[in-house]
Amino acid sequence: MRILLSTYSFSPAVGGLETVSRLLAREWHKLGHEVRIITKTPSPADATQDDASPVFRCPGLPALASHLAWCDVFFQNNLSLRLAAAWPLCPRPWVTAHQTWLIHPGTRPAWYHRFKYASLRLGRSVAISRAIAAGLPVAASIIPNPYDASVFTAASADYAPGRDIVFVGRLVSDKGCSLLVEALSLLHRDGAPLTATIVGSGPEEPRLRATVNAAGLAAHVNFTGFLPPGEVTAVLRRHRLLVVPSLWPEPFGIVALEGLAAGCRVVVSDGGGLPEVVGNLGRIFARAGGAAGLATAIQTALAEPPPNNEACARHLARFHPALIARSYLELFQGLLT
Repeated sequence: MRILLSTYSFSPAVGGLETVSRLLAREWHKLGHEVRIITKTPSPADATQDDASPVFRCPGLPALASHLAWCDVFFQNNLSLRLAAAWPLCPRPWVTAHQTWLIHPGTRPAWYHRFKYASLRLGRSVAISRAIAAGLPVAASIIPNPYDASVFTAASADYAPGRDIVFVGRLVSDKGCSLLVEALSLLHRDGAPLTATIVGSGPEEPRLRATVNAAGLAAHVNFTGFLPPGEVTAVLRRHRLLVVPSLWPEPFGIVALEGLAAGCRVVVSDGGGLPEVVGNLGRIFARAGGAAGLATAIQTALAEPPPNNEACARHLARFHPALIARSYLELFQGLLT
């Protein structure tokens, strides 16, 4: 099968969309399918081809038409109106995976949402969580996102003394790292001097550092900056608890799977797809409860034993890249017959 995978953002950019696109392309290639990747992410100056599937960056209309004519299935990893406009050029089955909300929760529809809704009639929709499916105006298959099972493992989990909590993510307001710092301050005030490692970078970092210093937590909070996946795994293995304190309803939350795979207890915020991702292996706190609610969830989670290894393995198997890739292939095959 010839699969044309479209992803607005791709390597060297880093994030959930990029990870999912890379993992799916890799698995489909392993299974003997031809894959081409098209993306708006430009090529870095020192670019090398590190995957078997060729990447075509910023293709113009003639190149796009050529790719669409080549493929058996066009897979759009998240909706793009620009590509939807090219639908007349594609006589192939068209599948769109919805990686986020069509309309950001809490906002009113804009004029362009009418075009998004109309474009969904062009092909088959896939939602990455039940939460995303519930927000779509069309029926959608539910296929969750994979995590990189080759990188995130607990094979050599080794909790380090004084390594209590870890946060992994972009340092932007929606990810809620500020809420974690506030909860940590409450815990210190109440006689629980826990430590935290913050992995990631972003525009909120200066403000977070200032808040940490003002709260007298500088000796208890370590900022690592951005780390590649292999180093993130090592950091996760050294900590007892991963906290995902998102302030908005996350569509999915791959980082929670990565934490479970590395042997961490996990605390996540309610709403969106995060509760689906952790199942009964993680503790869920209500965002409405603020920092106090998060602090209580942290204390409760740290008092509990780590997730049962067998139960965790069964849960994570549902998100293994090979299984997710085959789920998509079954959908594709059904559209081709």
